[in-house]
Parts: sequence; C-alpha cells; structure tokens
Amino acid sequence: MAAVLADVATSYVVNASKLCQLEQLSEHRQQALESRIIIEQAKGRAKAAKAECQKAEAAQQRSGVDDQFRKADEVDPHYDRT
Repeated sequence: MAAVLADVATSYVVNASKLCQLEQLSEHRQQALESRIIIEQAKGRAKAAKAECQKAEAAQQRSGVDDQFRKADEVDPHYDRT
C-alpha cells in the first residue's frame, strides 16, 4: 500500500512540475507575441512616415518644375511644350 501511495505522490509531483513548465512556456510565448505586435506596429508607423516624406518630397519637386515652367512662360509665353 505504501508503494502505491508513493507512486501516486511521485506522479503528482511530476505532473505538477510539467504543468508549471507549460505555464511558464505559455507566459514566455505570450510575452514574445506581444513584443512582436509592438515591433510590427512600429514598422508600420515607420513605413507610413517614410511614405509621407516621399509624398512631400514629390510635391516639392513638382512645385519646382511648375516654377520652372512659369519662368519659361514669362520668357516666351507662346512656347508650345507638346
């Protein structure tokens, strides 16, 4: 009888240890997932900011070209650009 109780107690301790390990693993995975989400959000924000900068740069370039055409029109208003 004592051997059976010892086996049950040993089994309980082993299962409790495995459960603790699985809970720790689950917590680590959750933390990793949350970190990954934060990283992906930051990457998205960085891409959006870069796109805004590129859009602003393109607008500046177009403005510069428009200015050049205006100046050319002032010099020769009858010049045909087609």
